Amino acid sequence: NLIPLTARLVAEQRLYVPSAGVALLLGGAFAEVYRRSGAYGKYLGAALAALLLFFGYKIVSRNALWSNELLLWAQAVRENPSNMRAYDNLASSFMRAGDYEGAERIYRKMLPRFSGESSIYTNLGVMAQARGDTKSAIGLFEEAARLAPGNADICMNLGSMYFLTGNREKAREL
Repeated sequence: NLIPLTARLVAEQRLYVPSAGVALLLGGAFAEVYRRSGAYGKYLGAALAALLLFFGYKIVSRNALWSNELLLWAQAVRENPSNMRAYDNLASSFMRAGDYEGAERIYRKMLPRFSGESSIYTNLGVMAQARGDTKSAIGLFEEAARLAPGNADICMNLGSMYFLTGNREKAREL
C-alpha cells in the first residue's frame, strides 16, 4: 500500500512483494561478486550456504509457532511486551480456546501497562457480564466509557447492563 491504513507503518504482509525485488537484487549482486572472486569463490559459496541454512532453520522453527495461536501470541508478547495488540490477541486466543480465566488474567495483566485503553475495560466487562457479575461489569463499562466517551459499543454494553439491573433512567441517558 502506498498509504498506510493503520498505525503500524511496517507490517510483514506489506513486505512480501518488495522482498522479492530485494532478493533478486541480492542474488544478482552475489552472482557478480562470485564471478569476480576467482579463487575465493568457494569461500563465498560456503558463506552463502551457511547463511541459507541459518535462515532455513529460523523459518522451520518459527513455523512451529504458527501451528498454535496460543503459542504464537505468547511468543509475540515475550518478544515485544509493549505491544498491546499481541496481548489482546493472546487474550482473544484464550477466549476462543474456552479458557476465560486465562483471558481475564491476560487482560488484568494489561491494565497497568495500557491503563488508558478502553477496550481492555470493555473486554473485562463483557467477561464479568458473562459470568453474571453485573456490579463489576457496570464498573468496568463505566471506566471504558470514561476513557472513550461516546463510543457506541461501550454505550450499548453499559446501557444494556443498566437496563438489566432496572436502572432504565441511566440506560436512556446513554
